[in-house]
Amino acid sequence: MSSDLGDTLFGATFELPRLVLKQSALQKNIDTMNRFCDEAGVLLAPHAKTTMAPVVLRAQLQSGVWGMTVATMSQLRVCIELGADRVIVANEIVNGNAAASLGDLLETNPKREIYTLVDSTECVALLAAGLRRSALSRRFPVLLEVGIPGYRTGCRTREEALRIAEAVRAQGNLVLSGVEGFEGLIGIDRSTEQLERVDEYLGRSVAFAAELAGEGFFDGREEVILTAGGSDYFDRVVAVLKGAELGMASRVILQSGAYATWDHHRHDDPPPGVVDAAALFDPAIELWAEVLSVPEDGLAVAGFGKREASYDSGLPIVLARVREGGADLQRISGVTVRRLNDHHAILDVADGTELGVGDRLVCGLIHPCTVFDKWRHFAVVDDDYRVLSLAETLF
Repeated sequence: MSSDLGDTLFGATFELPRLVLKQSALQKNIDTMNRFCDEAGVLLAPHAKTTMAPVVLRAQLQSGVWGMTVATMSQLRVCIELGADRVIVANEIVNGNAAASLGDLLETNPKREIYTLVDSTECVALLAAGLRRSALSRRFPVLLEVGIPGYRTGCRTREEALRIAEAVRAQGNLVLSGVEGFEGLIGIDRSTEQLERVDEYLGRSVAFAAELAGEGFFDGREEVILTAGGSDYFDRVVAVLKGAELGMASRVILQSGAYATWDHHRHDDPPPGVVDAAALFDPAIELWAEVLSVPEDGLAVAGFGKREASYDSGLPIVLARVREGGADLQRISGVTVRRLNDHHAILDVADGTELGVGDRLVCGLIHPCTVFDKWRHFAVVDDDYRVLSLAETLF
């Protein structure tokens, strides 16, 4: 990796393609979400899987978040090594070795809080059996995951929820501590219809929690944890979960992660009274790459592809270019990514738009959760694209 810190991306020092993180946008997004949570009276446990980059995770932890959220045991260990004392493992743990490790990690630090999810009686049994192989001397806190029919994990019905709660209560080393969910599976279209679906799902989670509280499954707990949250509907999570009436105290925790870097997805204006997330956060990630070839009129090929860019929720958007040998950004609107190969992007070039071999393209990316895993290192830059550091990821 040939790079000189302090130089700008306009020079020839930096090899491309390169993932770029804009420091000022990152910090603004972190501060904005923290302020929103403080004003709403909720806690924040950002999902680490979005970036798994210590430079981002440390910034989130140092900003005073309640804790972190992870999806895997390896992500959990990274967050603990970075100093997180509270972690939600937003997944089911059914492997005995992993469960035993969870117990040991909890036991080694009396101040540490770790939560994981259960969504079936089978999961409860496997988790409890694995924990008995650890040194854990206290009950391990679990959250009931509420799912969405046709999608992924999480119990579907109140009858399932009650059976799972009974199974947890029957285990001597588990304690039911709250309810968890993820509304982001419904989609990212903030239309009135989609928002109604989100509210219905979150309301069902609250209803499950209220029934479990009424049946005494949270007895002995000072408060019930209610947690959910991607980065598109976080305001609806707050509105619905904060309105829960459980007959006992509750603690609302957001798990949003993508807010920190945001992305270049073009959101429609939300309905009146709904937070416009796209107006709150700034896109902090870009992909810089070179034009490799202009083999036909109206077609160009750039040096990035599926190995460098996300493509699951939308193809990259060409935002600007730097002419070969130039040192300034020129906004450009006539270039569209048609498709991606492994390391090549096929570009449609509109009439009247000129691209030359060696031109540098600045591309916006969609869905940050499938960007950072493609990179071992990326450039952190200031507003003048001067490179401040080369940061690593730990997937």
